Amino acid sequence: MNTREKILNSMTDLFSEKGYLTSMSDLASQVGIKVPSIYNHFAGKDEIILECVKREIDQFTLHLESVYQLAAPNKSEDLLRAIFFDYIEYFKEEKRLRFWSNFDLITSEELRLLCLEEYKNYVERLTSMIKIEFQKGSEHGELKDETNQPYHLLYITVLQGILRGMLKFPGYLEQQENYHKIIWNMLWESIKK
Repeated sequence: MNTREKILNSMTDLFSEKGYLTSMSDLASQVGIKVPSIYNHFAGKDEIILECVKREIDQFTLHLESVYQLAAPNKSEDLLRAIFFDYIEYFKEEKRLRFWSNFDLITSEELRLLCLEEYKNYVERLTSMIKIEFQKGSEHGELKDETNQPYHLLYITVLQGILRGMLKFPGYLEQQENYHKIIWNMLWESIKK
């Protein structure tokens, strides 16, 4: 692994833990180099954080697309269930969940807006993918008609709510017997035809 990758990996870990409060000294120490050496690879902390954010969003998008491709030939229920549970599984790693939640806490307004723009683009791609599946499911008689109610937004909101709960109560929700299965069943009952 080259030094640039080590810097990005270390910043990802530190940003998950400390957010924007991560210092260049913290980063250099974790990588095992001196602070000036970081500047041989990046202009500064904001550039490193933005690169980490882009990389994490790209990684998750590719992961989600692979889940979608594997489940796509199935019924809408199977596909939506697969995405639902995989989404939760991906974010069970608390470090990963904290990384994403720390976007909101960036004190540099310019960087915060750039990171939120990356996040917004990801959410738009996710929403579009889910909306298309809801339209297909509706056409095949599996899902309620989306014409009057945007049920795909309910689906995404439930997922986001679960992630918030996982962040607020680390480990607690996973300990509740069948918690995610119960939520899935309630969601499915509200969106199926």
